[in-house]
Amino acid sequence: MARKITETAVMALMCTVAAGTVFAGPDLSSDRYGSLYYPGETAKFRTGVAGAWNVSDWRGRTCVEGKTDAGELVIAHRDVGGRFGAFKLTVGTNATWFAWLTSSNAVPVRWIGTGIHGYWRDKRRFELMRAAGIGMVRLDAFWRECERKKGVYEMPHPEFLRDIDAAVGNGLSVNLCLPSDNKPAYPECPLDPDARARFAAWIAKALPQVDVFETFNEPPSHFYKQYLDDKGTWYVKFKEFSDKTKAAIRAVRPDANILVCAECEEKCLRRELKLGVAGKDDCVSFHPYVHTADPRPEREKWFWLDEGAEIRKLMAENGGATRIRLTEVGWTTFGVDEHGNADYWPVAGIYPGVSYVAQAQYLIRAWIMALQFGVECLVQYDFSDDGPKRNYTEHNFGLLFADLTPKPSFAAVAFMARLLGDAEPTGLLDSVTDKAEYRVYGFRTKNGKNIYAVWAVEDEINIHIKADLPPDAIGGTVYDLMGNGRQLDPAIRSVELSERPYYIVGR
Repeated sequence: MARKITETAVMALMCTVAAGTVFAGPDLSSDRYGSLYYPGETAKFRTGVAGAWNVSDWRGRTCVEGKTDAGELVIAHRDVGGRFGAFKLTVGTNATWFAWLTSSNAVPVRWIGTGIHGYWRDKRRFELMRAAGIGMVRLDAFWRECERKKGVYEMPHPEFLRDIDAAVGNGLSVNLCLPSDNKPAYPECPLDPDARARFAAWIAKALPQVDVFETFNEPPSHFYKQYLDDKGTWYVKFKEFSDKTKAAIRAVRPDANILVCAECEEKCLRRELKLGVAGKDDCVSFHPYVHTADPRPEREKWFWLDEGAEIRKLMAENGGATRIRLTEVGWTTFGVDEHGNADYWPVAGIYPGVSYVAQAQYLIRAWIMALQFGVECLVQYDFSDDGPKRNYTEHNFGLLFADLTPKPSFAAVAFMARLLGDAEPTGLLDSVTDKAEYRVYGFRTKNGKNIYAVWAVEDEINIHIKADLPPDAIGGTVYDLMGNGRQLDPAIRSVELSERPYYIVGR
């Protein structure tokens, strides 16, 4: 979560990767950037060691195995049964992940977003976003980097503009977040509203290719509260800060989509909305993280439980905003290292790590629910792991590993984008008798086909729950998260549910 990363840490994450494939290392590496393959293609790997090898699927089931000498290892798509999704290749003690996606034709989907930290010299990473069908990327422009001297503005880093151009060139919309105070240039008032407004106007005018501006990031955690008293005064000052920032952006970019709040604390979001921070032309953004040992959005305490009803009511009564974006949602896959140690940060450390399967099913459920609840875009935190430490909470939120190989969540997002990219949500089916037990959400594609996303909330208590199929789903095609499909027997009238969502495409 961005609130766990200081500005210094973000700068330290600047990627200096040279052009060329960067994967598991000299002992095991793919011939394909991103280790992504498409139907019928052959996966090729360079291995510096000889020995037994095996390929397992995203759920740990062995697909194929053998022995190899050092050199090239070739795996045909038919060797894994022509199946799609993320796979783990192990050769001796070395391992790497790769994926076969269901098609190479990915269209960016604007309600599917992701975020990044720092700046990348290798712009092909944006091609990997496009390959996943991601249509929105959240970038940062730190005020203190852009105005190091009062009244003198410059772009924060040489790679910053190239990142934006690469994102736009790959069909992505850019959500530019404006975090940070500016203590170096304004030590007497690091969050001076008028100075911040001038900066916001400058960068909005300088970047016509950016269409979404987020006025701040997690105010009680980053910079804001530390400069003001803890009795509530900071909320009033934050409203002044937000009002002047968005007015300055609209003065030069009346077409811009402006996001306010970017809040990570439920009680703070309520206070801000009650003060009227969000006007009718604004979009409210927030980060509904919940620090529990239960990575299931249906169990989380705010927004998800009431489908955003309380938040929308506050918006309507205090300013009139109607639009919502979730600009950070995610779950970490960190665990213990080879010595059994986990490296906890004071706040992020209470986030339990989950399996790659659990991360994939959590994110897909969150995206589907957000779309059904009328959210414009959900931005997953964040695109690739921020570092290689397996036992470090903040290093493991990515859809990709730090070496850019795909986690199962990447393949799951890629299939969701291809299947539901142009679909409109049609709501929770009337046949669902207990939302706490299971969900069946409907979608209608542009060509008029119905698709149903179905899952049990928890395997532990719902493994025997069955859902009645809608009439047009009887005899339809069912797909797992990775895009592997089979036709349903027309005699089947109900399906047993799992925590892993799957899709049923109507006849």
